[in-house]
Amino acid sequence: MGKLYSIKYILKRFFIIITLLLLFISLFYTANLIGSSIRSKITEDVHSLEKYAQSLALDFSAQANFNRTIISSDPNLSLLSISDYPDSKRLVSLYHLRQIINYHDLPYCITMLYDSDTDEAYYSSGIFWPGSQKPQQFYSFMHQLGIKVSQFSDYECNHWFYDHFSDNNYLIIQNRKNRANLCTLFCIENYIKQYPVPSVCPEAALAVFTDDSIVTRQDYLLSQQISLADLKGSVGNMHGTYKSGHFLCSSYLEDYGIGISVIIPFSTFMPLILEQSIPNLIILIILTAIFIILYKLASRFLLIPVTEISNISKLIEKSRGISITEPSRIIEISEIQQALTALIKNISELENDRQSEKEEKLHALLQYYQLQTKSHFFINCLKSLYGMLENGQTDKMKRMIIAFSNHLRYVFHDNLSLVPLELELQEVEDYYQILSLDSHKIFILNSDVDNSLKRFLVPPLIIQSFLENSYKYSEGRNGVLLFNIRIIKIIDEETAYLQIHLSDNGTGYPEDILDAINQPVNGIFDQSNVGINNLKRRMSILYENNSYMIFFNLPVGGACSIISVPLIPDRGND
Repeated sequence: MGKLYSIKYILKRFFIIITLLLLFISLFYTANLIGSSIRSKITEDVHSLEKYAQSLALDFSAQANFNRTIISSDPNLSLLSISDYPDSKRLVSLYHLRQIINYHDLPYCITMLYDSDTDEAYYSSGIFWPGSQKPQQFYSFMHQLGIKVSQFSDYECNHWFYDHFSDNNYLIIQNRKNRANLCTLFCIENYIKQYPVPSVCPEAALAVFTDDSIVTRQDYLLSQQISLADLKGSVGNMHGTYKSGHFLCSSYLEDYGIGISVIIPFSTFMPLILEQSIPNLIILIILTAIFIILYKLASRFLLIPVTEISNISKLIEKSRGISITEPSRIIEISEIQQALTALIKNISELENDRQSEKEEKLHALLQYYQLQTKSHFFINCLKSLYGMLENGQTDKMKRMIIAFSNHLRYVFHDNLSLVPLELELQEVEDYYQILSLDSHKIFILNSDVDNSLKRFLVPPLIIQSFLENSYKYSEGRNGVLLFNIRIIKIIDEETAYLQIHLSDNGTGYPEDILDAINQPVNGIFDQSNVGINNLKRRMSILYENNSYMIFFNLPVGGACSIISVPLIPDRGND
């Protein structure tokens, strides 16, 4: 037989598994939805950044083309590049060149025209200095930028370079024609101020980097433990790179050696996470509540028949006379209750029939044991009465008839009922009279019983067999046979017993008889030790295993029998 299991336990475990599975699916779906939304917004940022970088590259290209065009094809700059060109005529050329530069000049660019031979600036961002005049305004401007004209001669022509002046960062390109030099300084900060980098997250930070350094927001990136390698590593990643609680989106302009990064804090997405999580959480709570309700309903309606059958089965084990006091209003359950009620009724009837049959069998068996007496006892009693009649012993004959009739009445007593000890002692006295009147043997009966014990119940004829055996098989000492009855109350393992001591002063039990009667009885019918074995069987029927008998010989001689039965008071006379 396999291991037992509970339907309720299986149903409960099934609903728990379904709920946990639903929870896992909901969490997985929510996490995937949130991840997809974050990736979508980051991808949108990456696309915006790429477009921004392309626009910046076009501006770089436009500035480079303008610079190259002026150097290569503008006649005014060609005249300024001639070493022996008179200063008086330079003024006109500078004026025309200034008009061209001013028309093209942008707020985030500084365009400077200078003479590399004399290290003198002709023009810078709308400021015009003819000839060798160096007004204080120009020096103040150059001082603010931290620029020396001479240092531009170190830059390679027609190639972008990065440099830092004062608090700003510049990409610089210049071209040269003889002594005339045209230099364009592209200010990254001013460009970003005029054209902010578009981002889906207002809290995003912007950083500019080159191949070997971070140009802007160095302190912020250092505090967030984000390095130049992290910025470079995020270039080309359409979903960004996660680092130290930030998403990094970068674009790099290889031709210009500059990159732009958007740093988005993860906390920026918390409203999005809550926006996605709260509806799913509410749906999860609702579904969980629905599953709990379904479990309760399933437990109520699916398990009621099983529970009803189980409860009634337990009641059947305790009592056979139960009935359904609260019929269910559910048709199916009501039908089960009716069927169980009918089953209980049938079981009760069968049990009553079985009990009646058992009692009849026990009654017949006890009747047999109680009446299994040698027939010659009654024949001897009749012969004794006949002898007394011939000898004219009418008084003795009267006592014999009274004692014999009392004995017969007691023998035919209902053997399933216990009798008060007082009646049993009276039967012993009648039986003693029969034995004494029928013999010339000196036979003395001693009885030591407390009157308070005489109202307790004992099996009928519990003493008679021992009295008869002593009379038949013992001679006594000095021609006098004594039979002693002593009854006391004892407590054994918190159970009260009535203990009956029966002894005589004869020769005692023979060893073979003593061994036989101390053994459990076998079979139903006996050819020897009939009285004692029948008493054992009757006591096992009446008390089951709650009584015991001991047989032994006294050290001074004589047989001794001890019988212990439960102490049961007689309630009939209360």
